[in-house]
This record gives sequence, structure tokens and C-alpha cells, in this order.
Amino acid sequence: MTEPARAIPSADARARAAHAPRAATLRVVPPLAAARPLAAARPAATTRRPIHVVVAIGMTAGLYAISLSGVTALQSATDAKLAADHAPAAGAVAQLKSTHDAMEGSLDRLAGAYAKVADGYQAITDGIVGHELALAALRRQVEAAAGSAAALSVPSLSRLPAVSGSAVTVRSRPVVNACTTASGKPC
Repeated sequence: MTEPARAIPSADARARAAHAPRAATLRVVPPLAAARPLAAARPAATTRRPIHVVVAIGMTAGLYAISLSGVTALQSATDAKLAADHAPAAGAVAQLKSTHDAMEGSLDRLAGAYAKVADGYQAITDGIVGHELALAALRRQVEAAAGSAAALSVPSLSRLPAVSGSAVTVRSRPVVNACTTASGKPC
């Protein structure tokens, strides 16, 4: 089934002679200016692709695009259902967030009130410390005065008469028209 290779016919005898088998010889390479110009490359033969390959590639791309659009539609429907299922949870999360924010505001107000009360307590504590220092100084003064009074050696006082707590009022006697013999005088 295989045919023997045929030689390509060439009109140029020099080209045929160049392809003929002969002994190897050494030559000097001619300078660039003396070199022959290169032959122009032949245009490549157009390769024809059969139309069925192009149709198959187009059909494959079309089927791929249709399958991608189907997957996208399914995914979109699944995402919409998932979002609808999570809507109550999202509402609960939003409610929790607003409750948290309200509680945080309340805690901030309470912390401010606590700081105000703590400052008031500190002022009261400072006042008590000041009074205690004044009382300690007064105690030292009383002790010094008691010591000075003891050093004076004042004679002890005799007992003074007791004073009653009621006052005596002197009035004139009322006029009476009665007669008694109790005093020993006749009436």
C-alpha cells in the first residue's frame, strides 16, 4: 500500500546537481555582501477544516452555555429560598442588635451615675477625715489644758449648799373674815 517516494521535479539543473550525492568538500563561506539573497518563502498552503468540526465546536459551546444558565437558575432559586428561610433569623438578629444597643446605652448612663455617686462619696469621706483631724487637734488641746489645770494646784472647794430648783414667791396674805382660836387669841 505504500508507494515509493517520488522526487520533486525541478527545472533548475543547478538545484538538481546540489541534491546529487557527492563527496564532502570544504569551502569558505562567502562574505555577506557576496551572498545570494534568500529565496522568498512560499506561501503556506491553506488548510481546510471540515465543516463538521466547526459545527461540533459550536454545538459544544452552545450546550455548555445552556448548562451554565441552567445551573445559574438553579443556584438562584436555591439562594432565594435560603434567603426566605433566613428572613426570620435576620429579624431576630436585628431585634437583638437594637436591644443590645439599648442595654449598652443604659449601662453607659448607669456608669455615669455611679461615677457621680462615687465622687460624692469621696467628698463626704474627705469631709469626715477633715472633721476627725479637727477632733484630734481639739483632743490634744483639751489634754494640754487638763494638764495645765492639774499643775496649778487649786485648793479643793468645800461643799456648797444645794440650791433648790423651785423659786419662792412672796405674796401678801389674803383678807379673811373668819375667826379661830387656834392662835390663842380670842376672836
